Amino acid sequence: MDKIKEVAGNNTNDLVEMNRSAIVRILQQTDGCSRADIAKMTGLTQASVTKIVAVLIEMGIVSEVGFVRGSGNRRSIGLRLNAEENLVIGVKFSRHVFSIGVFDICGKNYTKQETEFGLDEFAEDVLAEMKNKFMNCLINTKTLLQLEWQYLGLI
Repeated sequence: MDKIKEVAGNNTNDLVEMNRSAIVRILQQTDGCSRADIAKMTGLTQASVTKIVAVLIEMGIVSEVGFVRGSGNRRSIGLRLNAEENLVIGVKFSRHVFSIGVFDICGKNYTKQETEFGLDEFAEDVLAEMKNKFMNCLINTKTLLQLEWQYLGLI
């Protein structure tokens, strides 16, 4: 019986995360829209959207930005992502190159550095250089939301 609750809880958490991601994706693609618009686009109830948006506002990811025209010419409170205040550091590591970049949650690239290295270089030296460049990005990034690592192929 405990196993069923554990699985059900994980599924619910996954569903909440998927719904939150769907809302963020919609806001990435629009300049601003209302909770009602989001409900129509996602198929979620307005109550669910309101609840999820409240969490996103509390996290500082979304803000209310005045009024937008809704259906039937009604005014609704507009929402937008606080993209420039929520940054992601991405690290991509492959056989001969590593890249480190800072992006906002809408995908705008603020900085990107590529560093090539040879197979004859010691792994410790390459990792030390990667760490230094990563730490420089981290120090110069005002609000960090997430770190992303990507490994390509066999290393």
